[in-house]
Amino acid sequence: MPKQISSSLSVLSVSDLERSRAYYRDVLGFEVTDWWAQRDGLTGLALKLHQAPDPSRIFPNPPEPGSSIGIDVSAYVENWAGLDSLYQEFKSKGAIIAMEPVVYADGGPWKEFVIEDPDGYHLAFGGIDGSREHADDFPEALEDGEMNVEIIERPEMKAAVLRIPRDGHQVREAWKKVDSLLEHHPAVTDREHGYVFIPEWQWSSEVTTLWVGMALEHFDGLPDELEQITIPAKRFARLRVDGDRTRMEQAYGYLFKWFEQGPYERDLQEGSFGYEMNRLQPINPFEIPADEINYFDYDIYAPIKEDSKFLASDRYPGVINVEIRQGRTRKIIGVEMFVDRKQTIPEQAIPKMWGEFMPRIGEITDGNTIRPLGTVGLYLYEPPFGPRQDFSYVAAVEVGDDSNIPIPDGMTELSIPDHDCVVITYRGTSDGLGQVWDYFHGHWFPQQTEYDAVHDFEFECYDQRYLGADNGNSVFEMHFPVRKRVADKRLTDKTVVDEKGGHVLQDLRGENVRMVSFQDAVLHGIDMRNARLRHVNFVGSNWEHIYFSNVHINETQLGGTIFEHIRRPDAVKSHLDGEPGTEGWVNVEPVIFRNSDLSTAKFENCNLSDVDIQNCQLDGMRINGIPVTALLGHYLK
Repeated sequence: MPKQISSSLSVLSVSDLERSRAYYRDVLGFEVTDWWAQRDGLTGLALKLHQAPDPSRIFPNPPEPGSSIGIDVSAYVENWAGLDSLYQEFKSKGAIIAMEPVVYADGGPWKEFVIEDPDGYHLAFGGIDGSREHADDFPEALEDGEMNVEIIERPEMKAAVLRIPRDGHQVREAWKKVDSLLEHHPAVTDREHGYVFIPEWQWSSEVTTLWVGMALEHFDGLPDELEQITIPAKRFARLRVDGDRTRMEQAYGYLFKWFEQGPYERDLQEGSFGYEMNRLQPINPFEIPADEINYFDYDIYAPIKEDSKFLASDRYPGVINVEIRQGRTRKIIGVEMFVDRKQTIPEQAIPKMWGEFMPRIGEITDGNTIRPLGTVGLYLYEPPFGPRQDFSYVAAVEVGDDSNIPIPDGMTELSIPDHDCVVITYRGTSDGLGQVWDYFHGHWFPQQTEYDAVHDFEFECYDQRYLGADNGNSVFEMHFPVRKRVADKRLTDKTVVDEKGGHVLQDLRGENVRMVSFQDAVLHGIDMRNARLRHVNFVGSNWEHIYFSNVHINETQLGGTIFEHIRRPDAVKSHLDGEPGTEGWVNVEPVIFRNSDLSTAKFENCNLSDVDIQNCQLDGMRINGIPVTALLGHYLK
């Protein structure tokens, strides 16, 4: 069919037509007429500027979920030299830079910057550079989430190969020979990739040998010059290399670190092969001399030992990466909501909250153009911690630590502490997000002994990899704060299994422990059922997750003591048939204060329903400032 459409115009409704025409003409270099505003002709970037009937009703596109900036018009530039020149031109003329030039590994690599017009419309200018001259524009340091390791199940693979010493020049010579020998061979199953196989068992010293070849369906009729290798069906850690030589070296270092942090173990046993799967299009790397090539585009496949502690892909297919990342303080600005699970469904309320917040991101500014560092969802918890507890949720953007931005109406500013975090990367739709929490709380955390969880908060991070709640390729990160566990001091070699949590405890049952100081000690997982404490000093101590039932406390001084979040068991009647303190054993009998001095005590925001006060001195006791004696006197009249 012959070409029928020769050009098009994007229509922008503006608040002040003359102001917009002047900006596009004098700052952005457009040719502006009564009919259009165009740069490089009507087949370049062409717009129609339209005076809005109501100047107050201008609506630029909001950011996509996971992005910090909305785009209204996109323009493609042929190469990075032209893109850089365009950026310098706009900047020198005073254009509003909404986003400085950024290079993304995906898509080419792709380089892009964004200009803002007087009404807040965003014009993105970007493109790839086929010459790869600017591959070194990638940052030297790896930022959070910049590399992702995926767990891949690979079927059995057969390959015809040549064995060579580890040398870039010989790799290319070997490829030419393999390609020539198998040029018309019917067994070749993949002509889009060239494979370099790596003997994993040599990593313990130095890799000195490589195998170069092609994937096959069978070994029938192979030339005698070629060896045959078979890679069994198994799991691999896959990491993409996309960048210059420095980037390639960073990728290998990142992968080694990923294995060190667990939970997977690399398969380094004799006979185990990893491999590099090189893309042959649009540029065949084997045709570029080893001392000249400066751009690499291939996938590393590192085999995973079959007895690794945890099989993420079996029950948690969305979990594609787990690592421990050094913490840093994050300053965020956003909106906060309390989630009462008895009245609110988080899976409905949180997406609605983001839908209302995203259009307001533009309000987070100090008057200059501020580019948020990413979107963050922060969960804040109060003790007692546990499954399905209530929490506060903050939908926010991260801003620079040194930024001085006025807080918009209805928003709040918070600082996320700099705890180290277990970062779990998830790929998939929002329906499967529960895998992330199940993985951390149900599998990763119980299977290690090096870290304790910090229960006060956790947060999710979104960047350009997040493509929407219903997109199966969406990627986001969940950060679970942890702290290094201090080595336990053992008081005995005897052990006993706790029936409630299944934990192994030091067995001091029946022992007589006298004259002990626990100053500044951390007591965790302590089973004191039926224990007797006498002459105990708890000054300055901090108690959390304490379970009292059928406890008799006698002769206790409580000056300056605060009781918070004390709660009754969530049951109507007691169930005392099981082991005391274990699941299913509940005691809802009354709490009794007898012959105690509770003068000057304060009860704030407490539930005192059905409290029975008998024969107690009430002088000076007040309820909301009113003396109880006065209330009783009025009642008795």
